[in-house]
Order: sequence, then structure tokens, then C-alpha cells
Amino acid sequence: MTPPQPHHNQDDQDNIHPTQDELVDQLQRSDENETGPDETLRENIEKFSRYSPVYKSVAATILRATVAPATVAFLAYQLSPSEEITSLAGSVSRGLWILCPPLFACMVLVQALRSDGLAERCFGWSTELCRGLYSLVYTIVLGWLPLRFLYISLETYDGAPLIASPTPGVWSDSLGRLFFIASMIIFTIGLRTTSKILRQWSASRVTSKNWLHDLRQLNYRCLPLIPISLGILSIIGFQFTAIQMSWRMLWTAIFIIGISIVGGFFSHLMLIAQFRIKLRQLSRDEQGEINSGESIDITEISTQVNRLLRATATVAMILIGWHFFADVLPVIDYLDQWQLPWASTDAEGVKESVTLRHALIAFGLAIITLILSRNLPGLLEITLLDRLPLDRGGRYAISFILRYFVGVVGLISACQIIGFNWSSVQWLAAGLTVGLGFGLQEIFSNVISGIIILIERPIRLGDVVTVNGVTGSVTRIQLRATTIKDFDFRELIVPNKRFITDDIMNWTLTDRRSRIVLKVGVAYGSDTQLVHDTLMTVARRHPLVQTEPSPDVFFKEFGDSTLNFDLRVFIPSRDIFARVQHELNVAIEAEFQKKGIEIAFPQREIYIKNLGNHDVPGQKDRKSA
Repeated sequence: MTPPQPHHNQDDQDNIHPTQDELVDQLQRSDENETGPDETLRENIEKFSRYSPVYKSVAATILRATVAPATVAFLAYQLSPSEEITSLAGSVSRGLWILCPPLFACMVLVQALRSDGLAERCFGWSTELCRGLYSLVYTIVLGWLPLRFLYISLETYDGAPLIASPTPGVWSDSLGRLFFIASMIIFTIGLRTTSKILRQWSASRVTSKNWLHDLRQLNYRCLPLIPISLGILSIIGFQFTAIQMSWRMLWTAIFIIGISIVGGFFSHLMLIAQFRIKLRQLSRDEQGEINSGESIDITEISTQVNRLLRATATVAMILIGWHFFADVLPVIDYLDQWQLPWASTDAEGVKESVTLRHALIAFGLAIITLILSRNLPGLLEITLLDRLPLDRGGRYAISFILRYFVGVVGLISACQIIGFNWSSVQWLAAGLTVGLGFGLQEIFSNVISGIIILIERPIRLGDVVTVNGVTGSVTRIQLRATTIKDFDFRELIVPNKRFITDDIMNWTLTDRRSRIVLKVGVAYGSDTQLVHDTLMTVARRHPLVQTEPSPDVFFKEFGDSTLNFDLRVFIPSRDIFARVQHELNVAIEAEFQKKGIEIAFPQREIYIKNLGNHDVPGQKDRKSA
């Protein structure tokens, strides 16, 4: 059964706007080129950074999806009050009531997966993926659910007045079985179409084939075998098992697609939040409130948030599958029969056995903790940290501490699940602590120093520091060491202990401003007041020279060949030091040439004395020789 595919309107095709992925790529390229977004890109980001269109689309989708199940529920309500459940009207009413929840869920998916629906227009899903899932849901709505309704109605219908001795469910094993087999056949046809579309979509997204791609293609090919197997089970006599499995399979498929759509919805909201943060920072940057190093990496944050959402969706799908199939799959209960060779002790001293299921749960919790700790900074950045009056270093310190806090809590929880609580390992931990303290004293010293750095913050992310004669920017602060990148893009790894015990020059600890001192020498006889005024004019004309503190010019000294002046100016940050110094030197040389001021150079007078007829020492000896 192939569903009709709605087409885009001509107006939609004429007004093509960039997708969210294209906007992220364009913004990333503008950040890499250090040019900033142009007017067109900024307008597109402002249009995309609105919550109201998304909320309106979600509300419209739910309202359109409510029409069909509301109609069915109204019919069921009209039939149920006055009829017995075993009568024809009562059985139909029961079937309609049971049909309402899956029908509503399917209609929401149908509205979201249509070509102009939420999935494609707001969430950025590809047309091929939406078409494949739309085909599956369409088949469920028009094929599987009506036959399922007929079978449910036959479960309680007693056959009156068609048979002499009415019996509830008299036709459920005959006509009901036929309806169920027919529904599985229709489901197989729909899954076959969906499988073909999903294979094409998966192949279009793969640049190089690998075993994961082949495994995914095999899974898509095997999808139609699921309803075929359930139909065979019904034919050979396992009707109840087939019905239970099909019902769980339906709800699992609905929840998986629904979780994917909900994940896309939250991903879209997070991306809107990222763009709004970027717009706020661009506005603050134009007003001079932040430095270039304070800008966020929207690509990295988007990657972290998407990883976190995918992990959350995966965990939700696993839990949904566990909930639906735990009572029909004995292998889950079989895990409790494999006991590990140790036991856990609760607070009251009662020992409990630790099974393989506990180990799998602890392993899953450890994986979740790892994913959460690695991708937590991106979520914190767009939900909390950007709204606080913190600089880049403060946001990094909070994210870093929370990452390790989440990691420690998750590790302790996983250990408690498998029986490793503090009461059972405290003596071992004490011994290891003493041994490691002596054997790895330097490492522990660096770790403690890293914690002190994050709390006291003598250096922060983005600070310009000088260590051992190397000046650079702090790019990463870890527990053991800190990474400094110099202006030649070389990275210096410095143990954290050095920042606590040694003398470190931090150029931007409390004030990011920096001073440039230019030494200028002019020739003797130059007009010193003209030199002073020219240097002040050049300094005040430069856009990056700050007016407070104001530039100063000092006549320092009388040199051997020059009159020495110092031009002292302040700039907003250290990272533009070389640029401003170059531009000021060029401007000073041009102004001096225009006004006829000579830039002096060292001069020496050499006097040559003619000795006449006097012999040069050593000349007489050379002649005699």
C-alpha cells in the first residue's frame, strides 16, 4: 500500500530559505575567516531564531491530528451507554475506544511527517526519511488499525442474533484470525515500501561503505520479516502470542518514531537558543563589550547538544523496549540467574547477590555518565551560563567542575549497583591513597593545583600569560596540566603546580588592557612641539587606541644623534598588540614625511690625518726586506 505523497507548493519552491545545517555551516565559515556574518546571513539567523513559529506549528499539528481520533471517540461514546459489551454495538464501542490512543499517536506522526510538516520544515529531516516513515505510519492507519479494530470487536461479540446460542468471542478464533493475518500481510507490504525508501536514504548519506552501513542495510531489508513471522505464528496456532507481540511491536514503532520527532523538536529549540546567543554576542561585540576571544564556537556546542539528545533518545528507546517486551522475553529474567562471585551489603548489613543484570545496568549507567560528562558544557552554555554575568574563564571553570562532579557521582552510583560501596572498599582505598601519594606525588600535586586554579582562578581560559619566557593564550585547563598556545600557534604543556609555586606573568588577570610604548628619534634641530603634536594626532586618530587612559608623548632624552620621544598608548587587549604597533609606526612615518620632520639615524664624523713624509711604523722594515 503506497501512500500519496503531498507536493510542495510553487510559492514554497520560489522562496527557498537556507536550512538549519546550512546556516550552521555558513556561520562556522564566517567565524573561521574572522569576518563575522554578513547582512544576509544575519537576517536569516534572526528569522530562524524565533520560537513562536515552532510552537505554532506544533499546536497546528496536534490540532489537525485530533480530528480523526475525536470523531472515533464520539462514536464510541454514543454507542457505549445503552448497549451491553457482548452486543454488536457494545463490541464496536469497545473496539473504537481501544483504537483511539494508537490512532491519535499515528495521526500526530502523519501530520509531522508530511512533506510540509514539522519533521522536514522545522527539524531539518531529509525528504527521503520523512517519506519512508510516512509510508509506514500511513499503512498502519489505513490497513493495520481497521483490521485490528475488527479483531478486537470480535473478541467480545456473542454473534446475536446471527446464531442460536450466543457466546462471547465466538468468531474471534476464526474470523479474528483471518483479520489478524490480513493485517500482517498489509503491514508486510507497507514495511517493504518503507524498507526500500530507508535503504535509499541510508545509502545517500554514506560517503564510504563499511560494516556498519552493511548492517544497517541488512536491518532495513529484514523489517518485512517481522509481520510475516507473526502471521506464521497465528497460522500454526500461536494466536495469542502473535497478537501480544504485534500489539507491542506497534506501540514500540510508534514510540520510536515519536521519540525521534520529540528529539528533533528539542534539537531545534536548542539550535534556536544557540543562534540567539550568537546574536546577543554579536551585538555586544559591536558595542565593544566583549573581546574576540569571548565568542562561542557554535559548531562545537551544536555537536555536544546533538550528542546528548541522541544519547537521551537512545536510552528512552531502550527503556521503552524493555517496558513492552520484559514480560514476554524470558532472557531478561534469565540474567538474574547469573550471579557474580561477590555480594553487596546494604546499610543494615544484609547481603544481597549481584547478578548479571546489575552488571549490565551499571555498565549502561557508566556509558551514560561518560556521554553526559563529555557533552555537558554545550548544554550548560545555551541554557544557563550565557545568561550569567560571567566571562569565558568563569563559564569554563563551572562547566569543568560540573563535568567531573557528574563523572564522580555516576561512577559511585555504578559501583554501588554492583556491590562496591564505601564500607566494603574503604580500607583498600585508604591503602591505595597512601601508596599513590608517595609514588605519584608530583601527579597528585598537579591535580590539587588544578583544583586550586579552577577555584581561585589566578589564570583563566583566554588569559595571556608568560611562562618561562613564552607568552601565549590559555586554551585549556585540565586537572593535571594547562595548555598555552603562543602566537606562532605552538602549544606549551605546563604542569599546574608551576602556576601555584612559580612566578607567572598574567597580562589579563584583572584588566585586559595593554600599553604600547613606541620610541621615536628625530634629528637635532627639529621642532619638538611639532613632533609632540604630530605623535598625539596619530595616536588619537587610531580607532583601537583608547581614550581613557589617554595617549601620552614624552620627550625622554638627548641622545647621541637623536632627540628621543616616547609615545605611550593603551589598547583593549594584548592580542592586537602587534597589529596596532605596526599601524602606528606606518602612520607616524607618513605624518613625519608630510610635515618635514626628519627621523634621525646614528651619525659619525671620521677625520683622516695626513702624516706627510713621516714613516709609518713597520714601513721601513718592509722596504729593506
